[in-house]
Amino acid sequence: MEIQHTSSEILMDEHTAVLSVLDLQDRALAALDAGKSVDAGIFADLYLFFSLFVGKCHHGKEEQLVFPALRRSTTLLAPIERLEQEHVEGGRLVAAY
Repeated sequence: MEIQHTSSEILMDEHTAVLSVLDLQDRALAALDAGKSVDAGIFADLYLFFSLFVGKCHHGKEEQLVFPALRRSTTLLAPIERLEQEHVEGGRLVAAY
């Protein structure tokens, strides 16, 4: 049985995955704050996830495909500009990570 997903569904699934990883990051940081030992490798893995999957794969799809399509609607310019700024800020955060 073949299951097909729309582009929108794929992007929403990716957003869900990002939120799950952010939750894991929060739990690792909370453990550190509580004085517990956390394998440092998790932070290297988080960096790779944010820089490669989010930065290149997910944001790449949005920036190359979704944002240009949404820009054709003049009523969405402000939200698109905010989303584009969030992508820039996300790139800064990953670089600082």
